[in-house]
Amino acid sequence: MAEEAQMSRTDALSGDEVGSSGKLKIVLGLAGIVLVGVIGGAGYYFAFAETRGGDEVIDVSRHSKAENEPKSLMTKLDSLIVNLNEMDTTRYLKVELQLSYKGAEIQDELEARNAQIRDLCIGILSSKSYSDVEGATGKQRLKEELIFGINEILTSGQIDQIYFTNFVVQ
Repeated sequence: MAEEAQMSRTDALSGDEVGSSGKLKIVLGLAGIVLVGVIGGAGYYFAFAETRGGDEVIDVSRHSKAENEPKSLMTKLDSLIVNLNEMDTTRYLKVELQLSYKGAEIQDELEARNAQIRDLCIGILSSKSYSDVEGATGKQRLKEELIFGINEILTSGQIDQIYFTNFVVQ
């Protein structure tokens, strides 16, 4: 009799474990379905959010600018190769620049003063050492110096920004 009580207790325990294991599988399955639905919904939202109003936000920011503000224009300078100002070693700097400005009237002057602008850039670049032009800070200082120098030459407008499209030190 004691054996039968022990057996029925063991059967009852294993029956509970099977029942809780089945419930656990159901809960995990439902949680998985909900998770897939949430991920799918988020993916749909981000994939198609542009068509539901993303353009309106862009249009508002576009209209917030002054209507008569001229567009930025760009002029590319030919490649410049200079010796860096190094005492112990010979290092070269190859740079390609794009000048950004507003207003078409400056474009003709940039073409007419191309030799002066290139000469100024060569002078500024060749006066620099490797430590002057390395890193983001060095490049930013170099851009500022070039912008200031070029704007001193120009009479019909000013350049707003310089972009390095190629910058190689060897």
